[in-house]
Amino acid sequence: MMNMRLFRVLIILLLLFFQFSCKKPTTEMTEAEEHEEHEGHGEKQRVQISPQEMEEFDVEAAEALPGKLYITLNLPGEVVYDPDRFVHIVPRVPGIVRGVYKKAGDKVLKGDVMAVIDSKEFASAKSSYLAGIETVALAEATYDREKKLWDKNITSEREYLNAQTNLASSRIQLHESEHQLMSLGFSKEYVNELKHGTEDICRFEITSPFSGAVINKHITLGEKVNDEIPVFAVADISTVWVYLTVYQKDLKSVRVGQPVTIQEQQGQHSAKSRIDYVTPFVEESTRTSTARIILNNSEGDWRPGAFVTGEVIVDEFEVEIAVPRTALLVVQEKNVIFVKTEDGFEPRPVKTGRKDGESIEILSGLDRGEQYISRGGFTLKSELERSGLEGGGHAH
Repeated sequence: MMNMRLFRVLIILLLLFFQFSCKKPTTEMTEAEEHEEHEGHGEKQRVQISPQEMEEFDVEAAEALPGKLYITLNLPGEVVYDPDRFVHIVPRVPGIVRGVYKKAGDKVLKGDVMAVIDSKEFASAKSSYLAGIETVALAEATYDREKKLWDKNITSEREYLNAQTNLASSRIQLHESEHQLMSLGFSKEYVNELKHGTEDICRFEITSPFSGAVINKHITLGEKVNDEIPVFAVADISTVWVYLTVYQKDLKSVRVGQPVTIQEQQGQHSAKSRIDYVTPFVEESTRTSTARIILNNSEGDWRPGAFVTGEVIVDEFEVEIAVPRTALLVVQEKNVIFVKTEDGFEPRPVKTGRKDGESIEILSGLDRGEQYISRGGFTLKSELERSGLEGGGHAH
């Protein structure tokens, strides 16, 4: 009897063993299948977005195409006045200031009167010119009379030749007086009009030589000024220059004609131009050269004296696929790009390569010709994460 009981116990234990050993693999397979189903479900994540929503949230799509990446060099620099359009105005004659009509910051046009002075020297020059005109007129009348008498053999040859010499001498003196006035900044037309005018003979006008803005003013009503000290500074800042500092180690990379982006250090303004000139020598004290860039400043954004950075493109190369850096996002610790499919945009993992300040090379994960989100992908990422939370971890 004991043997039979032992035999039955053994049979029951064996049955239980086989039952549990068979159930365990079945459970593990089920868990594996569920895991595979979960992963497969994640790979089918999609985000739907309409054209109206793309416009509203500033989302842009683009086609995956070859592109260029650029090797750049950042150089420090400073905005300066165009030296050909900057002038210190010095009175051409000394005198007493009668009127001041412009101040620092005022806009001026070429020929605008900025100040008026009373000048004895100027009065003397004008008087000499006007007297010269009368002297020439008198000499011409005398010469004409003597010539007629000479032709009729009434006057002597000596008197005729004296009249001729006096006319030539008076014309020379008038010519000298005219050039003296023109050396004071007056045009030939203005000088010729003096003989018809009734203008104050002492009045000397200080005018702007070109259109621009008054940068500095150093003149006061009633003070005495001379022809050595500037009274105004005028600059045309519609165009400015930028001087970039080129270190000796970078001289081989920087050349005339290279594209350059000028960026204000506060980041408020940027502009594109090209290197116009590179000094052919190295400053002994700094061991640097200077690259010159000319900027259009018609809007007045660039202020002389401001520090800037110049990003110079020194080399470039082609890549099979290049996308803006704004297209690349991180989803679940992976670099992804939202790629268009038949039923929306999917976050597709990509492998990246070389990059520059604006673009990045895609080595795999995005094929040429595919549509992808180039900007505004954070909107899709947010929708993906929201849908995942609402769906218990899955986005549909």
